[in-house]
Amino acid sequence: MDSDELGIRLNHILHRVKNAALRDGIISHDEKLLIDLTQKGISQILEFLKEGGKRLQNNEREKVSSILEKLEDETISTAELDDYLSDDEIAILGVLFSGIDGLFR
Repeated sequence: MDSDELGIRLNHILHRVKNAALRDGIISHDEKLLIDLTQKGISQILEFLKEGGKRLQNNEREKVSSILEKLEDETISTAELDDYLSDDEIAILGVLFSGIDGLFR
């Protein structure tokens, strides 16, 4: 996979996360935090990809994977802050994690 395709897939994940938050027509404060974290993580990866070449080398894939793991950890921690996961928060996490799992297939 090249960096352009990865960028497209990441933006698709972000779009799906936003749609999951809007399932009930309202974006709560907690959902907004999850969207912002997702957007921040994806932006970090896209910036990193701009610096590299078209093809992802192994060390670049490792860096992208590291950012994604941190994103997963941060979203889980944020979602659990209030000891309650709404249906939309669960949907956001599901979309995010399934999207991340499918990135390098």
